[in-house]
Amino acid sequence: MSSIAIDTNVLVRLFVNDDEAQQNAAVELLEQAESVIIPTTVLIETVWVLNRSYKIPLADILALLRDFVSSVPKLVVQENEIEAGFAMMERNGDFADGINAFCGAMLGADQFVTFDKQAARILQETGVKTLLLK
Repeated sequence: MSSIAIDTNVLVRLFVNDDEAQQNAAVELLEQAESVIIPTTVLIETVWVLNRSYKIPLADILALLRDFVSSVPKLVVQENEIEAGFAMMERNGDFADGINAFCGAMLGADQFVTFDKQAARILQETGVKTLLLK
C-alpha cells in the first residue's frame, strides 16, 4: 500500500479499544502502508477527543502520543509543530495553543495574542512574546 493520510477517527481507533473490528482495521492499515501521514490538525482533534470524549488525562495523552510518534518509523508528521504542542502540554497547557503560537511565528507573527491567561503565561515562560487581551 502506498502513502496514506489518516483521519482522527482512525487514529483514535488505534488508541482506544471500544470497537475491536475498527481497531484491528486501523492496525492492519498502519502495518500495510508505506508511510502514514498525520496532519497536525488530526493530532489536535485526537487530543481533544481522547480528553473530552474518553476522559483520558492530558498527561496520559501526551505520553501516548510521544511514544506513538517516536516508535512508528513510517509516520510523517510536522515534528516542529507537534513538539510545540507537546511543550505546552508538559506545562499543563493546551496542545493546540502551542501549535498555534508556533505556526503563527513561522508565518511571520512577532507575538501571539490571546484572551487565555494560562496560555499567555505558559508561552511567556517559554520565551514566546505574548500579548494577553483583557
